[in-house]
Amino acid sequence: GTKVYDDDEIKTMTRSLVALRFLDDKSTVRIRQNSTFTVEGKKDKNSTLKNIVLEAGDILANVAKQKGEFRIESPTSVASVKGTKFGVSFSTTTGASTTTVFDGLVQLRSKKTGAIRDVNVGEKISVSKTGEVKSETFNANEFDETVEDIEEALLEFQDKNGNKKILKLKFIPKATDDN
Repeated sequence: GTKVYDDDEIKTMTRSLVALRFLDDKSTVRIRQNSTFTVEGKKDKNSTLKNIVLEAGDILANVAKQKGEFRIESPTSVASVKGTKFGVSFSTTTGASTTTVFDGLVQLRSKKTGAIRDVNVGEKISVSKTGEVKSETFNANEFDETVEDIEEALLEFQDKNGNKKILKLKFIPKATDDN
């Protein structure tokens, strides 16, 4: 229930996550544990530029059709979409970012070389710290939408009168073919 504003920096710790919902179009962004990012938003007449600057960690975005631009920017790349479902990871260890597309199309640009590449459904593209763009093997479980290492979460909501309520969420493991 906490509002996020332009240039707010958010860090998730171990066994935590953040879910953001944009009020104008209901696009959602889930940020996994051990991630650091800044939310940027700029209004321009009838459109809005939404930019998430990922410094470390993993993001899964489900973006509604946009009147403006929606981007996730890492130190090595910029992923721009109009409406799709995709994930972006940045490793501070390797200095590489990886973009995986589950639905729709993402345009990916290497910040170092300026190379532009379309990433289609089922593709996974990485950009190294030197700017090299390469295709990688797609692993559907890499951005599993369950949070496998979190058993429950507490969400605190506060109304305009200051009254607080806590919502407790329990995460149930996804059933597999073996179960």
